[in-house]
Amino acid sequence: WARSTTFSPYDLMTTANCIGLCMCCIEDTCLKAPTTIMARLKCSANNRRRRSALEEFPALSFDGFEGTGNATQVVRSDEMLCGHGSVPLDNSCIVCEEGTYQSGDECVSCPIGTYQDQTGTTTCSPCSVGTSTTSTGATDPSLCIEVCQMEDVRYGVSDPPSGWIVKLGDPVTVRCSQGFQFGGQSISVTKLETCNVMPSCTRVRISTTSLNVLESSTLELNCKITAASSPELCLFYKDSQQINATEPTSLEGGVFVCETSVRLVQGGDEGSYSCSAVWEDDAEPSNEIDIRVMGLTFDSTGTVYAEEFDHTFFCAATVPSDSAVIISWTRNGQPVGERLTATSNPAIGVLNLMDISPQNQGDYQCRATYLGIGTIVSEPARIAVLGFLETLSNMDLTKGSSARLHCKPTMGDVSWTMNDSPLSTTSPSIEITSVGQDDEGLYKCQATFQGESIYSSARITVSDTGITQHPEDMTVQSGEHVTLTCTTNTDSSFKWYMNKNEVSSGVESTAKQSVMVTSPLTLRSRLQCVVSTGEEKTYFSKIGVINVIGFKTVPQDKGLPVDGEVSLLCSVGGHGLKQLVWLRSPDAKEVPSSWMESYSTGYTTSNVLTTSEVGTYYCSATFEQGYTIESERAAVTPVRVTMSSKSVALGDDVILTCIVTGAIKADLVYWTKNGELMFNDNSLSHVTGEDTSISYLTLDSVTTSDTGEYRCAASMLSDLTVYGSEAAPLRLLGFIDVVSDVVVKRGHLTEVLFSLRHQDGLKVSCDLSEGTVVMGSGDVNGDVIRFRGEVINVGGEVKEVEYSCSVTYGSNIVIKSELAKIYIVDEPTLDVASSYVLIGEVASFSLATDYITNVPSVHWRVNSLTTVQFSGSYTSSEYTSTLQWPVTHDIEVEATVHYADIGGYSIRRAVVLAYGVEGITGPEKVHLGESYNLTCSVATIDDDTVITCTKRIISCCRSLQSTTITRYHPC
Repeated sequence: WARSTTFSPYDLMTTANCIGLCMCCIEDTCLKAPTTIMARLKCSANNRRRRSALEEFPALSFDGFEGTGNATQVVRSDEMLCGHGSVPLDNSCIVCEEGTYQSGDECVSCPIGTYQDQTGTTTCSPCSVGTSTTSTGATDPSLCIEVCQMEDVRYGVSDPPSGWIVKLGDPVTVRCSQGFQFGGQSISVTKLETCNVMPSCTRVRISTTSLNVLESSTLELNCKITAASSPELCLFYKDSQQINATEPTSLEGGVFVCETSVRLVQGGDEGSYSCSAVWEDDAEPSNEIDIRVMGLTFDSTGTVYAEEFDHTFFCAATVPSDSAVIISWTRNGQPVGERLTATSNPAIGVLNLMDISPQNQGDYQCRATYLGIGTIVSEPARIAVLGFLETLSNMDLTKGSSARLHCKPTMGDVSWTMNDSPLSTTSPSIEITSVGQDDEGLYKCQATFQGESIYSSARITVSDTGITQHPEDMTVQSGEHVTLTCTTNTDSSFKWYMNKNEVSSGVESTAKQSVMVTSPLTLRSRLQCVVSTGEEKTYFSKIGVINVIGFKTVPQDKGLPVDGEVSLLCSVGGHGLKQLVWLRSPDAKEVPSSWMESYSTGYTTSNVLTTSEVGTYYCSATFEQGYTIESERAAVTPVRVTMSSKSVALGDDVILTCIVTGAIKADLVYWTKNGELMFNDNSLSHVTGEDTSISYLTLDSVTTSDTGEYRCAASMLSDLTVYGSEAAPLRLLGFIDVVSDVVVKRGHLTEVLFSLRHQDGLKVSCDLSEGTVVMGSGDVNGDVIRFRGEVINVGGEVKEVEYSCSVTYGSNIVIKSELAKIYIVDEPTLDVASSYVLIGEVASFSLATDYITNVPSVHWRVNSLTTVQFSGSYTSSEYTSTLQWPVTHDIEVEATVHYADIGGYSIRRAVVLAYGVEGITGPEKVHLGESYNLTCSVATIDDDTVITCTKRIISCCRSLQSTTITRYHPC
């Protein structure tokens, strides 16, 4: 008779007084249109027993799960053939009535969206476009009304359930899943104005790759929208002020993405960022993210100094509360000064330059390295030193000899004076040939730059006796010896000076000649011979300048980080440099000039090579004197810093290992957790015979506060390079998600679900206060494994089952979950105060269901249309929802209970029959003497209903007044 029912069809027929006299047929349409229930109790004969109006027609309760379960019709007892639109019943044929159609041997109710206003048909007529019926068995096209079916409510909606039918203008309660919103909130009541705009929950999330952004970098912002329809625009905000608007890009599954970026980020870009998705008549805001800008402040103004002055550079870097910064300095791209590791904000770096000389010239830069984030490099500040690379020295010359005065400033314009009288030359050198008495005097060289002037002076004396052979200027390669000769025309004693320092070795002298052999020279040198005669006269030779060419700085081996680059420095000294280039072994191929940058400080030229390619590099220098020299080779080899993630049990000790692999040995290792500096390890272990350095971090008795992302960064003090590892998470073994309470419907599958940190050989089990668990094999995803267990053998009356689960790692690590409960809920009950209600009075319905951990979600529908006009109350174990509905016609009520943790629905239905006078119709006015008809509409639940019409005479009187009497006449 019926599928999935909670009533006995036999009992129903007994109550209806049909058994024994006739067969009864009940179709589900009877339940949809209660006024015709008795009409549909067909019998094979015309004699039917009358049912007393006092007998209560019971409320019909139907059970269903996930919205299924309907009453079905009686199956006929024998075979017979009937015509179209008819079906056999008890050796006769009956015609399918209005609202039904013939389907095989059954009269089937017209489905929702169709109607049938004729009897004896085999089809139903569809409703016009945009309309639908609200229930099955519709008998008239007027029942096709504009409704919306809630299958379109999706994207994070937990209520109402799919298939819910709502009449336009009716209120709808929308509940959103966690993380989603409806109109800016999670629960909302809305009225449908059109089916084209169905309620939907949305989720708008803003994200970026890192909340810490380096100054002058680009901040990329991503706004992800999950919604039923594409927004028209995405608005991006900083500190609640709009900064941009972009159009969305559609992805699959109702996901839309908007993107924007902030280029050349500065300190003013720090703040709180959000986005908003905008539709034509709605807007949804996102979460907020706080962006921090890692900034660097450095005065890069160029400065010119005279020699022997002091200068101090200051550099300030912002430091986030959970991080650290390393401040270092470079001159012409190479390390200079000391570096600072700081955690305070701001971090201040200082570089002091004392007694500045031309060797201090160059471009100075400050570098701020944030571990795990990156490095900011300041703009260069150029230090220029106004000084002399070559100065004048006093000379005593003999008549007829020659001399050269050489004055080489670091910069500026040169002018000469002799005895304070200007000379016409602006060259840094003056050549004097065939020296005479007129050449004697005070020579002064002046260099002027940006209003600053410096001087170098020397006195030249001329006599008949003195030095006849002076030391010569020479060019040699670094490491060579030099032999110089000084000769006089009178007996003398000799002294030699190199760079103003007396030379005591390598000198052999006679009465009129002295020869000096220098030690190996590596620097440009100035040598002078000083002669003393017996006449107590002292003569100074001209200065012999030894131009030493060679490499002052040779490239060093460097480690190349992943996706990084390194800089190599080559510095060469000597006058007359024509070309300085970089080559790469083994084919001596010249490196592109775009990789190089040159700096000059007078006689020293530096060239910095920046490369991201592994190889062996060296530089080659060519001089005007015909010399070509090559530097030592420097190998650029990969450097890798690696860490491994670990999973440990609570309370265990753990050792984290940082391995630095590469030909370059690390001097120092920094350890960070979640970006915060922990400590520096300068006692590295170097593996003998291997290019490996190891640092260890020991954590005793691990707690939850020790978990997080660890990084190590290896530092090379020689070049200030920092090589960082990828993040290595430290996780606790055991349960990732909480073993939580579960609500399940009695008679349905009960499961326990939990996820664990995966490790080979783990074992799981669960203990229950009632029943047992059959565990399935785990589903592994990376280092996480998810288990599912089926609960069986639970007693039929049990309402709660306590359980906990445990996992065993290896032989000695056992981790147990917290205690949780399985709540088993019974079917809700739907009670009706009375199955018969007089028209104009109120029908009362009461739904009772289990109250577990929260109030279940209850939806009511009256004659298939949703209503929110109900109330609820609850105790510690039961929730009651009450619906009061004014009766104007027959009512079919449906109550749906949704338990959030079940994922299904319990549906209960009940019917109330209306009785009484629905109304009387007839003419409002008639003429005297005419006949007229009155129609009285009555809802009846019994064939013995007696309709009585009564007439009440309403009298009215007209007053006739005269001067003497008043008379009243009937109207």
